[in-house]
Amino acid sequence: MATHEHTDIVVVVEEADEIGLAELAELSGLNAESLQELALAGCLGSVRGTETEWSFGSRSITIARRARRLQADFGLDENALVLALTLLARMDELETRMRELECQVLR
Repeated sequence: MATHEHTDIVVVVEEADEIGLAELAELSGLNAESLQELALAGCLGSVRGTETEWSFGSRSITIARRARRLQADFGLDENALVLALTLLARMDELETRMRELECQVLR
């Protein structure tokens, strides 16, 4: 029986910090090509710069790690990954809005 040790790196990043493509690849476990596909599809949040020197917002780390887990757990290709991330982001938005509305009703 093979034993796999999996330890995520804990990284403290300020909200305003930006990271490059290579650093995002290292922190997320996804390769640069997959990250570029996700960035072009608009899945990684704020992206600045040119295709050769992209800069990502700190929220991109969380999204990219989520993408890596989805890819590993379900064997998703880039197209399915974009769809899954888009739907999960929309669910997050709707849950946030629902909590806001619940708070308004309870006042």
